[in-house]
Amino acid sequence: MGEIFSVKKSGDMAIVEILKQEITMYEIDKVKKEFSDIIEKDSKNILVNFKKLEFISSLVIAALVYLHKKAKENNGKLKFCELTPKVKEIFEVTDLDKVFDVYPTESAAIAKFAEEGIK
Repeated sequence: MGEIFSVKKSGDMAIVEILKQEITMYEIDKVKKEFSDIIEKDSKNILVNFKKLEFISSLVIAALVYLHKKAKENNGKLKFCELTPKVKEIFEVTDLDKVFDVYPTESAAIAKFAEEGIK
């Protein structure tokens, strides 16, 4: 299966980079568990970088909604950045770009966290 993402802690946030072009249905439970662990153990504030993800299924979307809910329950914030063109199109068609905080670059998302007092 390989690594799905890498996590680096930066101050009061965790920066998660998705390492795969596609997350399969067989990996969804692992993704949800690992994201829950990040929120509970590392940071309630998460930035997810999508620069390598080329395809996003409805199962991945459901996992992102779950992550969003989990972060909010823990008084955290969730932001996404560097969506690939196909993923960005899916976010726009489904109006997820209005539900989630999406930024063109990682530095823009980090700057927004800083504006909100999260460093």
